[in-house]
Order: sequence, then C-alpha cells, then structure tokens
Amino acid sequence: MQGIIQINGEKTGFADGASGKAYVPVGVNYYDHETGWAPQIWKMFDEDRVKRQFEAMKEQGMNAARFFMASTAFMPKKNKIDMAAVEKFDKFIEFAHEAEIRLIPTGPDHWEGVPDYCSADMYCGSEALEALCAYWEFMAGRYKSEPAIFAWDLRNEPMIAWDSGPMREGWRNYLKEKYGNGPNGDFLVPEDAPKENDSRLYDYQIYREKLAYAWTKTQTDVIRKANDGHLVTIGYIQWSFPGVLAGGKPSGYSAFRPSALSKLVDFDCPHFYPTLGDPADPQKKRANLKYLCDWVLYCDLSRPVVLEEFGWYGGGEINEHQPYRTHEDQLDWNRALMEETIGLCSGWLNWPFADTPSSTDISKFSGLVTSDFRPKPWGEAFSEYAKKLCRDHAPQKKERGQLVFPEAEFCRLLTRGGDADMYYLCESNRNSAFG
Repeated sequence: MQGIIQINGEKTGFADGASGKAYVPVGVNYYDHETGWAPQIWKMFDEDRVKRQFEAMKEQGMNAARFFMASTAFMPKKNKIDMAAVEKFDKFIEFAHEAEIRLIPTGPDHWEGVPDYCSADMYCGSEALEALCAYWEFMAGRYKSEPAIFAWDLRNEPMIAWDSGPMREGWRNYLKEKYGNGPNGDFLVPEDAPKENDSRLYDYQIYREKLAYAWTKTQTDVIRKANDGHLVTIGYIQWSFPGVLAGGKPSGYSAFRPSALSKLVDFDCPHFYPTLGDPADPQKKRANLKYLCDWVLYCDLSRPVVLEEFGWYGGGEINEHQPYRTHEDQLDWNRALMEETIGLCSGWLNWPFADTPSSTDISKFSGLVTSDFRPKPWGEAFSEYAKKLCRDHAPQKKERGQLVFPEAEFCRLLTRGGDADMYYLCESNRNSAFG
C-alpha cells in the first residue's frame, strides 16, 4: 500500500492516490465466523484467529474487506470513546497491511447491543446524532493518513423508521412549513398501509427522505472537517430502490435515495440478494437479474458503483423456507450476478468470507470458504474473477443508462409499497421492469 484510495480521473473506478495505480475492490464482508451469531466482532476479539483469517482472505486473492463497528464497543457511553476497542481496531489495520487488504469500516452498528443514547431514535434522536458526531470526529481524525482504509461506510443498510417521538415532532414542522398547517389540521402519522397515489402518504415518504439527508449530512460534515482524504459512502439496503419494497408496505422504503445523497457521499454501494425468489427457478432467476440491474442503474452513475454486499448459499439447508442448495446452485447464481454487473460496477464484496454454522440466515452457507477454510466452488470462481478484474481494471463496457423515475411513477411506487410483480412481465415486452 502506498497512498489513500481516490476516485480515478475518469470517475469510472478507483486509484492509489500516491502511485496512480488502478484499484479494483474485490473482496468480502468480514467477521470472525467463530464468535457465534450475530457475530461478536469486538466482544470476542481473538487476535490470532483474526490474523489467520486475514491471511486466508489474502490466499483467496481478496484485496478488500468490509466489517462492522459496534456502538457498545467503541462508544458505550455517549461521547466517550473506549480505547480498548480502538486498540483492537488498530490490529485490524495491522493485519490489513500485512495481507494487502484495504478496509471499509462501517459506522457504529448494533450487532453487539443498542446503547441507551439510541433509544429515542437512532436516525433523528438528538443524543444519537451527537454520539455519531463525536465518534466520527475521533475516528476520522485519528486515521486521516491511514492508507489501509479504503472508505468509511456511514452505516450498514440504514432505514428510517416509520414512527418515533422525534419523527412526529419533525413531521408536524414539515407540514407547517409546506402547508402552513396540517391538512385539515391533522398532524397524525399516516397509516403504514398501501394507498396508491395518496398525497399525504407521499408527503410522509418525502419527509422521511429529508431525515435521511439530514442524518447523512450531519456525519459527512464532521468527517470532511476531520479528514478530507478518505472516501465516504453508505451501504444501501436494496429497499432504497422503490421498485421492490420490504413487505410490500410504505415503511419498506428505506428513504435513502442515492440521487438525493450524491453530493454528500463519494460513491454508491448498493446491496443485493435474490429476494424475488430462489434463483434455482429459471423464471425467478431472470426476475432477480432484472431487479439487480435496475437497482445498479438507479444509483448515481456519474462515479463508481460498488456492489458492496451480495451472495447466495450452497452446501446445506438454512431452514424450512430455504431448502438444501448445492455448491453448484451457489456458483450458478453468483456467476450470473457477476456476468450481469461486470461493466456496470467497479467493485464487488461477497457476503461473507466464511460459512457460519451458527447463523440463522444464508450466512450459514454463503461463504467463499467453509467454516474450516476449505475453498468452495464459488470461492474458487470468485478468486478467478478477482484476478481478471484487477488485471483488466474492471472496464466499464456495458451501457450505463441512468434509471430515473418520473415523479408520478415514484409517487405510485412509494405509496403502493413497490411493484415487484412487474419483474415477471413477459421478457419480449421489455428488457427491464421500469426501463
């Protein structure tokens, strides 16, 4: 490692800020899979084990690793950094240098518990925002010259809540500012139920987006002031794309719209899983691939897009709803995903690095390697992709037409709860559900 990673001059990818050498992030979402589920990265930190896992990632050809910070580890009390956790983070930095792996640390998350100062609302509660500012001022400032850090990720898959005390007060103010009063004097939060093209429900979705913008700007302002060198991004959950929303409900929209936040973050990081159904079914596979492409093209294409989380499982059964899938099933879907996004994306991070036996979701069998580090067919294929993409600098050859929704369609989707059925339209009618 020489310099801090920057966006290249063409804004199609990344480069080392000192050498100018192209950098294509091809790696994993990392946690120590031997600490249970949810992984206790910091509470159960084992230096020798983590070092060994970084060495294994290097052997697999990975050059990037994203991992989660924990609020209760780094800031158990508001505005007080725990230096014991910082010392563990320094070990991550050390191992990253040894393995030549660049890091994407997320903002403080809650796998290891929720601190008291986040109880009101972790996105618009004043105590939570104050704590985030203190955290970023310390972390961004302390590591401002550290080349092992590729980018700061503000948070893993943020979603604005549907209702909370702080949100109700802001909603009242929003209506007063827009209308001079609530419609018919009514300031109640709309019901979380589909009501297509309902103007009040749409107002509330736009209000939620404003909260997402304020949350993002509060943090990026602090980071830029303490550290103007590192890149900043957000790990967008796929419910940030309005075409398919969690549960088919208005609250299923995350309220983090990439185009609205493009001036605050440096590049976009969509996450994607085949939520339209098991891709072992050919029709569902096609629908999921259409959905994937629309989501990528909905991001801000004026700069790189990194597929920061993706994956599928193979080699076991997850539960009664996710039956046994073979290693070949995992390989088939992930290979299709890569072929669909090479030329559109500038980086890829598999979820996770290693199979996690105690997991209750696809993490159980979605690793590149088994829990005892034996390479899986998908892991071997991804290593080959890594070599090729880094050699060819992940050229963007496919047409990257920005997907933009007319406001009428955007309103329809946000008030309806998405429209996943459109991805099953006859393929002869359209190539993309909304394109």
